[in-house]
Amino acid sequence: MPIQLGFKALPGNVHQDFVLHNISQPIVQHDIYTFLKDEMGKINKEHLPADWPGKQNIELLAQQAHGLFIYAATVCHFIGDPDWDPEERLRLVLNDCAIAKDDTTGQSPTVELDEMYTKVLNHSVMGNCPEQSKPEFIKRFKQIVGPIVILFDSLSTTTLDKLLGVPNWKTDSKILLRLHSLLDVPENQDSPIRLLHPSFRDFLLNEKRCSDSRFWVDKEEMHKNLAERCLWLLSKGLRRNICSLYTPSTLACELKRGTVEQHLPTPIQYACRYWVDHLQLGKNGLCDDNGPVHMFLQKHFLHWLEALSLIGEISKGVLIIMALQSILTKLGKQTDLLVMVNDAKQFILNNKSIIEKAPLQTYSSALVFSPKKSIIRTHFSTQFPAWVKCLPIVEEGWNPSFQTLEGHSDQVQSVAFSPDGKRLASGSHDRTLMLWDAETGAVQSTLKGHSDQVQSVAFSPDGKRLASGSDDHTVMLWDAETGAVQITLKGHSGQVQSVAFSPDGKRLASGSDDHTVMLWDAETGAVQSSLKGHSSQVQSVAFSPDGFQNSFQNSLYTLDETGQWVTWKGHNVLFLPPDRRPAIYTIQDSTLAIGHRSGSLTVLRIDPNIDPLQL
Repeated sequence: MPIQLGFKALPGNVHQDFVLHNISQPIVQHDIYTFLKDEMGKINKEHLPADWPGKQNIELLAQQAHGLFIYAATVCHFIGDPDWDPEERLRLVLNDCAIAKDDTTGQSPTVELDEMYTKVLNHSVMGNCPEQSKPEFIKRFKQIVGPIVILFDSLSTTTLDKLLGVPNWKTDSKILLRLHSLLDVPENQDSPIRLLHPSFRDFLLNEKRCSDSRFWVDKEEMHKNLAERCLWLLSKGLRRNICSLYTPSTLACELKRGTVEQHLPTPIQYACRYWVDHLQLGKNGLCDDNGPVHMFLQKHFLHWLEALSLIGEISKGVLIIMALQSILTKLGKQTDLLVMVNDAKQFILNNKSIIEKAPLQTYSSALVFSPKKSIIRTHFSTQFPAWVKCLPIVEEGWNPSFQTLEGHSDQVQSVAFSPDGKRLASGSHDRTLMLWDAETGAVQSTLKGHSDQVQSVAFSPDGKRLASGSDDHTVMLWDAETGAVQITLKGHSGQVQSVAFSPDGKRLASGSDDHTVMLWDAETGAVQSSLKGHSSQVQSVAFSPDGFQNSFQNSLYTLDETGQWVTWKGHNVLFLPPDRRPAIYTIQDSTLAIGHRSGSLTVLRIDPNIDPLQL
């Protein structure tokens, strides 16, 4: 999308847009013919006629492609395989062309492509293979190529061997070297294997398209197998202090990349990131109590969090646990595994910031300060640091804070949710704005530009822009995706205390200590009007309710006038910490974000279906 927008910004005489499916068929057919002619010219013709394969044969191949360049490219790879006779392979393809020409059923281009893939597989995988060896070759094909087409990352042969538990000689010489017309298999075994085109994946995973059932890959079964392999690999490869750090306070950012990769090689890292993704797409059977998933979490949950910290993926770990929670909830059974995962979610959300910084604090601070009834704390009680002789008094259960976001170095003065509720913006006295993933708590970007404290932040109605008001007397407009400053609005002679977008996003209002409200054109930055009448500081601005209402106005929950209580239908239901900043909060649906003087944020998620007055 950014590339597309970049081209659109260029003058029309500099570039011209083409929509491929709108190009006339004769032009496409001519381009495919030219492509085939050029590619065929690159094939070794040592024992072939000088004019091979001839104009007529190229025209037949171009006609058979039905406008699909991938068909033409696959044909070229198939015929040009240096390990086979190109003339014999051309004859095989042309025979198909002759059959298709006599067929008047009007088959779609996809059918032609599928037949091409089937032919390539039959002659590449099964070609010159003794009859008694074919079942073994098919087994190896599914064992190796099946995972390749469903992996979430492209992996090298070396990594694939270790992930799948397949001997290197089986992966390399027996299968992959026969599939150069369908896969990009580098000579360097540490370089990733890639599909030449995603249509090959679609073909193998679709039982209707893959007419030869021997090659069809059962996607659900394959994902389940990979989930099992990931769990096995992690169970064998993870342990406490896997990188042999010297102190519990060693920071993840201090480690050299080579050190992490030495102790957490690529197969382990892949398994850390994607075991639940494979579980989610695979067949059931791994999520029973005392089953593979339960056993893994009981033994290696903390080891896994440490590893995620070391590879910089703790935020992804939040999403992984949430996905696992969703899988178990959909099964509709209240299992011990689900109870443990619910607690694990609270554990990672509440301790994410410290684990992310110092991996070994997984076993120290995270465990020590977790509530007494935490399942994770109880189960891993043997992991408490030996030097702590008397554990501190902690709460019985998890407190209502959904999670605390840490990153600002001074007090947070303003917070705002994006319209879709997926992001949170905060403005601080440290002169910065920060954008957060509201679900995982991950920092998306830190926006720097103001020369004094940031007093107010606001998203545009479409969520694409962010406005901020500062003690430096300016309002700044930011691109919420890239974090780039778009416009700096100057006009106030005092600190800007509040900013707000109009409902259509075209105007911006700002209130200031200079006793005025200013209306701005949000596109050009031009002042539309300066509203005077106040005799003191303007602390808050908002557009009329018929256009835009703050999200908390539609919520049963809000804060009372003192800012000390969360209220529900006017009733005080939750007393807030003394160090919070009065009126520095925002509510999106049933999620409350509070800014603290310490520079941290507390995010509290409320169940709208529960009456808080029913004790």
